[in-house]
Amino acid sequence: MKKQLKKDLDSNLSLIALAKHHDPFSVLGNHLVNGHQTITLYMPFAESITLKSPELEFERVPDSDFFTVCVDNLAIPLHYQFTWLDKN
Repeated sequence: MKKQLKKDLDSNLSLIALAKHHDPFSVLGNHLVNGHQTITLYMPFAESITLKSPELEFERVPDSDFFTVCVDNLAIPLHYQFTWLDKN
């Protein structure tokens, strides 16, 4: 089952990167992923991304332009903010 979830996630991310996903915001943003509250972002020109409050560093999904951060048990504002550093 876990392998199928990973395959589905990879498929969703690929479709978002190709601008062909029917509902990208069902994947992007703050969602419950595998039992963990997770923020997922797609930032093609970002080198690194940091959540502002609480200050947390996003992790890059390997070989992609997607970033995630687990925010379990943290008070995340509805309209959270983040900063990023461009690749160039």
